[in-house]
Amino acid sequence: MRTAKQTGASLVEVMVALFVLAIGLLGILAMQSKSMQFNQSAHIYSQAIYLANDMAERIRSNIDADARKNYAMAQMPAAASENCQTSACSGDQLVDWDKYTWSENVKRLLPAGEAEIKAEDDYYTIIVRFDDSRVDGKVNGVGGYNGTKEYALVVEF
Repeated sequence: MRTAKQTGASLVEVMVALFVLAIGLLGILAMQSKSMQFNQSAHIYSQAIYLANDMAERIRSNIDADARKNYAMAQMPAAASENCQTSACSGDQLVDWDKYTWSENVKRLLPAGEAEIKAEDDYYTIIVRFDDSRVDGKVNGVGGYNGTKEYALVVEF
């Protein structure tokens, strides 16, 4: 009597192994995609922090104490009165220049970047807003989140 020997893997075993491998690779691909989204979000958030600190240093470096009180802004300015990079400026002209160049950097470096500066007694609150909807995959407010994040820095002068 002859006994049959198995000489290779059956087609079912190969299909199951390929299925398990495919599920594992899809999981790795999903993790890689989320990792890239979170990395991009962290980069944008660090840019917002950098920009808020940049404005705080601009305010500190303006040696005209009276002009320093004029840094509050509700909306971003369209233009500066004087180019302080190429000419000497008064304290008030430097305030206009700082607000204009800083707001241009906010628009350039952050997606849908917006900024405002609030003055309260001896404090400034520097607020930077940006669109971070890509990290959650929700666009235009779908799912109750509009994607806007905000970084606020409170500085005493």
